[in-house]
Amino acid sequence: MFIRWLVTVFPREMSRAWQTMRPALAVWLVLSVALALLASVTTRTVSTDLALAQAAASLLVLVAIAWALDCSETGRALDMGELFSLYLRRVPALLGYGALAFGLCTAAKALTLIAVVMILGGSDGGLVAARGLSLVVYLTLLVRFCFFPFLVVLAERGDFATLISEAGGVARPAAQLAWPLFVSDRLAQGRRWRLLPYVMLISFAPGLVWSLSGQGTILVLAGAEMFAFMSYAVVFSYYRERTSELASQ
Repeated sequence: MFIRWLVTVFPREMSRAWQTMRPALAVWLVLSVALALLASVTTRTVSTDLALAQAAASLLVLVAIAWALDCSETGRALDMGELFSLYLRRVPALLGYGALAFGLCTAAKALTLIAVVMILGGSDGGLVAARGLSLVVYLTLLVRFCFFPFLVVLAERGDFATLISEAGGVARPAAQLAWPLFVSDRLAQGRRWRLLPYVMLISFAPGLVWSLSGQGTILVLAGAEMFAFMSYAVVFSYYRERTSELASQ
C-alpha cells in the first residue's frame, strides 16, 4: 500500500502542488532562500535572540504561505498591500493559536515520554520505546492541527459555526475560544493518514537535509525548504477540499 502511494499518489499530489505554486514562483524562491539563510545562521550560532528571530520569521512565512496559495488557487494577483493588511490583522491571532498548538503538542509528547519511562524504566529499550511513542503522539496532534494556519489567515469563526456548535458540554467554550484548532481537528477527520506524510515533510525535511548534507550549501537547504512548501501546498489542497465539502452540505 505504501509503495502504491509513493509511486502514484505522492507524485500526483506534488505535481498538483507545483502547478498551484507556479503563479507565485518568485515568492516561493525568495522565501526558500530567506529561510535557508536564517536556518544556517541559527544552526551555527546558539542564541536565544536568533531562535526568537527564526520563530518570528516562521510566523510571517505562514501568513505568506496561506495568502500566496489562496491567491494562486483563486486566480487573484499578488497584492503586497493585501499581504501587509493580513499581517496587521492576523499575526496576533496566529501567534496565540500557534503557541497554544505548539504547547499542546509538546506537553503531550513530554507527558508520554515520562509515562512510558515510568512504566518501562530508564533502560535503553525503555528510552527508545518512550521516544518512539512520544513522537507518535506529537505527530498525531500535529496532523490534527495542520489546517489551523489556513483557518486563522483565510477564514472567520462564523464560517464554521455549525462545526463549533457540535461541541457539547465543557468542550463548547474551548471550541469557541480555540476554534481554529477545533475546526482543524474536525476538518482533518478521515484524512489524517493521507496528511501525515506531508506534515512530516514540513516538520522534518529541511532539518534532515541540513544534517545529512553536513550543513551543506544554502542552495541545498533552500531546495529542502521549497520541498516543504510544496508539501504545504498539498495540505492546502486538502483544506480547500474539506471546506468545499462543508459548504456544499
